[in-house]
Amino acid sequence: MSEILEVREYIKQTAPPLDATREDIRRLREEAAATRPLTEGVAVAQADMGGVAAEILTPADADTSRAIVHLHGGGFVFGSPRTHRTIGAFLAKESGVPVYMVDYRLAPEHPSPAALDDSVAAYDWLIGQGMHASSIAVSGDSAGGGLALSLAAILAQRGQPQPAALLLQSPWTDLSCSFDTYDMLEGIDPTATRDRLLAMAKLYVGDSGDLRAPIVSPCFAELTGLPPMLIQVGGSEAMMGDSIALYGQAKRHGVQADLEVWPEMIHVWHQYTFMLEDARRALSRAAQYAQQHWTAAARAAAE
Repeated sequence: MSEILEVREYIKQTAPPLDATREDIRRLREEAAATRPLTEGVAVAQADMGGVAAEILTPADADTSRAIVHLHGGGFVFGSPRTHRTIGAFLAKESGVPVYMVDYRLAPEHPSPAALDDSVAAYDWLIGQGMHASSIAVSGDSAGGGLALSLAAILAQRGQPQPAALLLQSPWTDLSCSFDTYDMLEGIDPTATRDRLLAMAKLYVGDSGDLRAPIVSPCFAELTGLPPMLIQVGGSEAMMGDSIALYGQAKRHGVQADLEVWPEMIHVWHQYTFMLEDARRALSRAAQYAQQHWTAAARAAAE
C-alpha cells in the first residue's frame, strides 16, 4: 500500500463517529494527536503571547533571532497547537528557529473576529519582544492559512512592516466555498467537503455574517503590499480552488506568489509527517522558502 493510501486509512480509523458532539470531536482530536510521534530534538514549552496562549516548539541550537508563527487549521471550530504539533515541530527542525503555535479562540463560543484578533495580538507581542518583522515568517494550514493572509492584510492596512514570508498549507481562503473544485473532487478528499466547511464557516461568522467578506475570505481581499507567499495545495483536495484563486489574486495585486500543486495529496497532508514522505518534503520546502526570504530581507537591510 502506498503511503497516501495508508494515510487515508489512518484518517478513516481515527475519525470521530458521525454522531459525535462538537465537544466530543475536540476531545477525540486531541487524544488522537497525542499518540502521534513528534520530530526528535524539538522542545515544547507553554507561552503567553500578549494574553494569547501559545506553544513554542524549539529545535536544538535554535536561531532565536528569527521565528515562525503558525496558525493551526480546524475550520475555526476545532484544533489547537497540540493537534497540529506535527506541522510545527517539523517546521522548527527544518528551519532551525522556534515555531510559535498560537492557541486562538474558537467558534462558535468566540465568533469572528476573535481568531484574527488573537493572531494579530500574538504577532504584535512577538514584535514587542524585539523581533523584527523581516525576521518572522507566518505559517498557517487550512483555516490558519486564511488567518495568516488576514493578519498580513491587517498589517498592510496599518502601514506596519510585513513578515518576510507567508507559508500557506492548503489555505481556506473562500468561506463561501464557491469554487467548482468542490464538485469536481467530491468524494476524493476524505477531510474537506463543501457541506462540512460551510457548516463551520457559518459558526465562525455568525447568522448574519458575510462569508465573502474580505476579512474572512482573503482571496477576495486587497493583497497589495503583502509579503511573498508559498501556497501548497494537494492535487486531490476539494479546496484546491481556494489556492488557485488566491494565486491569481496575488499576481493581480503585484504580490510574489509561488503555487505548488502536489499530486495525489489531500487536504493538509502536512500533518502526517510521521508516515508520509511528501508531508516532510512539503514542510522542508516551506522552511527553505522562509530561509530564502529571511536572507533576502537581511541583505536588503544591509544595503
